[in-house]
Amino acid sequence: MTRPSRVLSVIVCGAGPAADAGKLIKLAQQRGWTVQVIATPAALAFIDITALEAHAGSAVRSAYRSPGEPRSMKADAVIVAPATYNTISKLALGISDTYALGILAEAVSLPIPVVMLPFVNTALAARHPFRRAVGQLRDEGVRVLLGPGEFEPHPPGTGGQQLDTFPWQLALDEAERLTHNELREADPTAAPQPRRTAELPVLDQGGTAARHRVRRSPHRALASAGPPGAPAPSQLDRCR
Repeated sequence: MTRPSRVLSVIVCGAGPAADAGKLIKLAQQRGWTVQVIATPAALAFIDITALEAHAGSAVRSAYRSPGEPRSMKADAVIVAPATYNTISKLALGISDTYALGILAEAVSLPIPVVMLPFVNTALAARHPFRRAVGQLRDEGVRVLLGPGEFEPHPPGTGGQQLDTFPWQLALDEAERLTHNELREADPTAAPQPRRTAELPVLDQGGTAARHRVRRSPHRALASAGPPGAPAPSQLDRCR
């Protein structure tokens, strides 16, 4: 069997936008991607499995395969959308207690782009464990789309009002940009994609945002989890 030219793994977590994951699949297919969908256990209550399988043309995976079942295709890029507080925090800690987290735990160390598009409210985003998790994942090269011009946390209780504007296309654009830059490392004649300068929110305990700018490299991102002059957060032990 011939392997598709570009394979995108879409990992869907249990949050409101998950019901519209078909939008991301359609966008990716229009750009020439073959899409395979992986769902966290919590996402199963939000998605229409039959509809997503019809869109993707393959089964939605939420558990490890049984002996003899076919393996998933090797991915050229991974998008986690919507990425929840739980998945982001667990991934940073090295926890791999679901199939989706197992795939992500390995993907972070592979030379492929991993893009996370969060869906969290300001109360969750202000938590120190979450801020540390985002910083750690960025240090490992994960592109977490959190901040002005990307995903901005919403006030608690207003998530349902944000579903229609969830920026699926932003995650796909970034995955394609990073994939292009990975290919450019192998082919220096390819034109580089522009770097993105993101203004990142740093939320205090009350949810107030203080912002500063961070310059990102094309794939392995550099990030700060606090405002200029603040002490660096302690690094948690990384597990695999």
